[in-house]
Amino acid sequence: MPKPLKDLGNCPACGSAEVNAIWFGMPAWDYEQTWPSNAQVGGCLVSDSNPDRACTNCGLTWISPDGNRLGL
Repeated sequence: MPKPLKDLGNCPACGSAEVNAIWFGMPAWDYEQTWPSNAQVGGCLVSDSNPDRACTNCGLTWISPDGNRLGL
């Protein structure tokens, strides 16, 4: 499995560092083999209002305050 994305910050609700980047758009068929371990599929409809972070601890989703929507 590919290595995870850089530090994605902490959850604003629970403070957990277990945060995933949410990526929207049509993934390649083998995305599970090539995507970083802390990126997840958000859906195929892309919008500026889509959340781009998800806490794996409490389930909160939000838009990153730093504007780094891909987590790269």
